[in-house]
Amino acid sequence: MPASFSADGAWVWDGTTWLSAPPPPPAAPLIQTGPVIQPVIDFDFPVGKDETHKVHVRLDQASRQLTIDVDGEYVVNEMQQFSLSMVQVYRFTVGTGEPHAVIVEKRREMLMTGSKPYTWRVFVDDQYVGTYQGEAWLAT
Repeated sequence: MPASFSADGAWVWDGTTWLSAPPPPPAAPLIQTGPVIQPVIDFDFPVGKDETHKVHVRLDQASRQLTIDVDGEYVVNEMQQFSLSMVQVYRFTVGTGEPHAVIVEKRREMLMTGSKPYTWRVFVDDQYVGTYQGEAWLAT
């Protein structure tokens, strides 16, 4: 006769009395079947024509630290918090003699966020520059 476990699985009926159930067997190792999320997202892009600047975006997913710098000077340096928002927008100006309005947009999927990389869209002076996802630029 097969053993009868209590609803919570902590007890087993031996036919006459309830006994403490044995511990469950160890879980099988997880096998990754989808894309592996990279712990660090790291990309940069140039801004300007006569006065060229380098914008660098870095998100360490393990520590949740996001930094955006222009020529080595931070314009964003923050710890990412839990958010229900699907889109986070970062706006800043690059350059002094030739100023440019830059928008870096971080977008995440609504479902299965742990298995899909963020999508980053970049705009300079309201012009679409490109999309970065995973480890590569998708469009420019």
